[in-house]
Amino acid sequence: MLMPICLLWAKPRITMYPPGGSSVADGIKVIRLVHKQAEHLKTTDADWEAAKPTNLKSSSTYEAIAAQHKPNWISWDDDFVDELRTTLKAFWVFAFLPLWYMADGGTNTILTNMAGSMTTNGLPNDLLFNFNPISTVIAIPIYNWVLYPGLRKRGINFSLIQRMSCGYFIGAILNACAAIIQWQVYETSPCGYRATNCDVGTGVSPLVSKPSKRKSSAHCLSVFANETLLYSKFSPPG
Repeated sequence: MLMPICLLWAKPRITMYPPGGSSVADGIKVIRLVHKQAEHLKTTDADWEAAKPTNLKSSSTYEAIAAQHKPNWISWDDDFVDELRTTLKAFWVFAFLPLWYMADGGTNTILTNMAGSMTTNGLPNDLLFNFNPISTVIAIPIYNWVLYPGLRKRGINFSLIQRMSCGYFIGAILNACAAIIQWQVYETSPCGYRATNCDVGTGVSPLVSKPSKRKSSAHCLSVFANETLLYSKFSPPG
């Protein structure tokens, strides 16, 4: 109900641009043209510069390409080529994020189901799932105001790429811990590998899996570093 009011309040504060064509179609055209110029998968600065309309016109290639396609086929400008190249460079950095979210989401679901097969003593098993967002809210100020400034004072440059790598490493360790805890549940449950459907607890408390749910440290390092790097590469002009 509050969304229309928020949109009306934000509209005067937003820079509005008229709708344009499909950037995806222009991107495919530029990539095809660049690789045609390069004649192999690895491209150089010269190949990307050659795909800019101003350079195409200066090299008399513009007319030859325009004659082979429909009118206004070359609908991009020089800035679009630079932005597309930056996007493709950033893609290799962000390519691990889908794998991260797949592993993170699957682990959280499994741990919630795992807690239901443990000895909960009346504690709701889905309550443990809330530890992750709560610890994330607590960890963000600690990272931004304590950890990162402290490392900078000691001359340690904890770069964005290093934060992302460290976050992925911590996440992998926590997933391994979750797998070990799941194995322990199977070993201690009277129902063995059917512990999820067992009415008898395993004797293992769900609090044992709490450390594996503390992915806030990995989340703050990897995901937030990705978003910061993304903004630094595509920050608005001015």
